[in-house]
Formats: sequence, C-alpha cells, structure tokens
Amino acid sequence: MGSTLTRKQILESGAQRVGNAAAHLAIYDTPFSIHEAEEYQHQARIVIARKNWNDQEIARFREIAVRRAKKELVKRSKKEPYFDPDIALKDAIEKIDEFIEKDFRR
Repeated sequence: MGSTLTRKQILESGAQRVGNAAAHLAIYDTPFSIHEAEEYQHQARIVIARKNWNDQEIARFREIAVRRAKKELVKRSKKEPYFDPDIALKDAIEKIDEFIEKDFRR
C-alpha cells in the first residue's frame, strides 16, 4: 500500500530541505558541509519537480525555507555565543532565493 503526498506536503518537504541547505551553506565552509547542502538541494529538486507551482505556492515555499534556515541558525547560535544568526540568515535567504529563481522559475 503506497501513500501519496499532497501538494502541500510536497511543497513543505522541498522547502525544509532547501532551508536546511541554505543554513548549512551560511554556517559551514567545509567540503563535507557543502556536499551535504548540495544533497539537500538535489533532494528538494526531485520533490518539487513533481508539480507545477503558482506564485502563491512559491511564496509559501520561500517562507517555509526561510523559517527552517532561521531555526537551524538560532540553534547554532545557542552552541556558539559569538555566532550571529542574523548575519548568517541574510546569506541563507540569498541562497534560498537563488534556488527558487533557478529551480522554480524555469
């Protein structure tokens, strides 16, 4: 018995992955972390390619991805007192916007 994801679930799944990737890229600069972030993005591409998305859904995707990135960055700031999540979030948002422009607006 297989399960079918709803549009909303597909959108949220892709956004979570992209938010995670953006946070990793904003925080870490090691080959392993970059590879991990690229894998998250690859998985997101596979998930979102299943459907065609309207502007409202793309805006929702961005919102979820930014929220996920912020959550990861705040979690990191609790471990490292000199880490500024606001600065890293700006970088993460740029990465999210690049992904959306490249992978949604084909």
